[in-house]
Amino acid sequence: MIFQVALWILALGVSLMFSQAFEAQSFALAVVFIALCATVSVARSFGAGGLRISFSPLLKAGAAFWVLALISVILSETRFESFLYFWFFSCLPLAFIAFTAAPEPEKFFRAGAAGFGLIALFLGVSTLAQFLFFRGMLNNGMVAWPMVDPNALAAMLSLGLFGAMGVMLGAQNRMHSNASLVTALVLAAAIIVSGSRAGIVALALVFPVFLWLNAALVKKHKRCLMALGAGAAVIFALFAWGGAPMPVKWLWIADAPDEGLKSVGVRLATWSSAWEMIKDHFWFGTGIGTFFLYYPEYRSKDFVSAGFTAHSDPLQFWAEMGVLAPILFYAFLAGAIIRTMKALKAAEKNSSLRVIIVTTFCALGAMIAHTHVSFHFYVLPILLGTGFLLALWFWATGQALGGAQSLLRLPEGWTRATAWAVCFMPFVLCMGVFTAAAGSDILLRRAQDASVAGDMQSFAADVNAAAKISQNMNARAFLMAASVPIGILDAKKDGAGAQEKEDLYKQALGLLDRAQRLNPRLADAYYQKAVLKKLMQRDDNIESLLQEAQRINPLHAPSRGMLAAHYQKTGRMPEAMAVMKAGLEWPYRDEAALAYYQQAALLFLEGGDMQAQEAALKKMNALLRRR
Repeated sequence: MIFQVALWILALGVSLMFSQAFEAQSFALAVVFIALCATVSVARSFGAGGLRISFSPLLKAGAAFWVLALISVILSETRFESFLYFWFFSCLPLAFIAFTAAPEPEKFFRAGAAGFGLIALFLGVSTLAQFLFFRGMLNNGMVAWPMVDPNALAAMLSLGLFGAMGVMLGAQNRMHSNASLVTALVLAAAIIVSGSRAGIVALALVFPVFLWLNAALVKKHKRCLMALGAGAAVIFALFAWGGAPMPVKWLWIADAPDEGLKSVGVRLATWSSAWEMIKDHFWFGTGIGTFFLYYPEYRSKDFVSAGFTAHSDPLQFWAEMGVLAPILFYAFLAGAIIRTMKALKAAEKNSSLRVIIVTTFCALGAMIAHTHVSFHFYVLPILLGTGFLLALWFWATGQALGGAQSLLRLPEGWTRATAWAVCFMPFVLCMGVFTAAAGSDILLRRAQDASVAGDMQSFAADVNAAAKISQNMNARAFLMAASVPIGILDAKKDGAGAQEKEDLYKQALGLLDRAQRLNPRLADAYYQKAVLKKLMQRDDNIESLLQEAQRINPLHAPSRGMLAAHYQKTGRMPEAMAVMKAGLEWPYRDEAALAYYQQAALLFLEGGDMQAQEAALKKMNALLRRR
């Protein structure tokens, strides 16, 4: 069991985003560790006499959702991206399996809870330390490290806070109770200073439910709870209002456009655009993990967010996996509430089992309430933590209800070694395919770094390796490979012979065609084709290529600039100015943004639109200040 505990803690530890430079590597390691942990649990159970499973309707609904995610990969236009995110999401069910399939689940839960609690406490202490002493680490005035944003950090802290309160209520001695109280105070303070308003609201909504369901124990531990409440109130008074010495910067978007869109307004705009996306992909969705590829086409009035998620997981499930996804999601939630109520009726009034049921139910309830305005099911540490708490809740409710379990055995005559071999075959196969895909993604990130550094030999080697290990399924490998012949063609446009130019043209065009077949949502592929056509002086469909790039992604600055230049060259100045003016609304943040604003300012100057020129210059100066 020590090995399984180590794998669980390693998976949860590496899932934290300590460094964005190693985000892809951390993701790959977390998936391998938790998949190995689940495999070892299943193998040990079979080796010990059989795997015990409760085939409840709730478990079937959860399994159906997981299968639906896999089906969405098959139906996706961009299978490579969907395949990677399928394994990302699978960390939740794999964590669930790792704990529920273990031959001695109670011991594993106890050790797993200790590991999760230590990591939650680390997050709480580091959050307070950043806010109080290392303010240079803050992201726009708010704490996020080592999570993706303050909301995700608050959600993870909230899971730990409910756990600490549960231990406090169920503690058998004063030392455990006081230690849990201190931990709960640290986590509550960290949630407050995180700046996550939605996280605090979700916590405030579920906390009374936690007290109500633990009413008998609340009386027994009222001093600890009063101390927790008083401490949280003091911390709130010190940091959570504008006149405080070190006020928390709440999640208002400071650089929103003139109409003053703030975080709530941004979400409303995002949800509206997501709904438009759903209407076009109502039944089957776009494929799990592909929202960010389709959202730019539907984006309207949301000129602030990064556009990676819908900021509402049930809505994003629908957009990516079709109408059956939210139906299964809410059916599972309804079933979980019913199972919890039945289990609480069956459990002894002040038993530790009742505390576990209430604690896990409320912790998951607060997270799920919060995820309706956030993206917690797209954050790896939260998926792992949710999988663990869901497993603990399912085991505890099962113990209270005392339902029958099925015992799955291996055929007669199979040895323990055979059981382990059979269990590890799917692991080796699945992880072999997954690590190849994840490795391809890692190699392309390394290739980008090599390109920036001017090391084209390493760039070419990494791109070729990325295409090879992905079995030529990674569209970005072909897109990046096409930049080589295009670059050579650009460098030799005046010196190369006609045949050499034609060969380079066909090579680049073939690579771009292949990239588009694998991922038709790559605006850069259409743009690169337009660049290629221009280099060969074949202007037949440059305009349509650039228009398609802009339709797919209005935030693709190079294609917008090139389309405006094309209009200008062909004597259509009003159209050129209209294209560039429309782009001023969008939040360009990449390296191409500076060139776009410079081009826009010059074009508006030439066209006599001084107001638009001033707006472009303001955007350019703001970008330079951020850099």
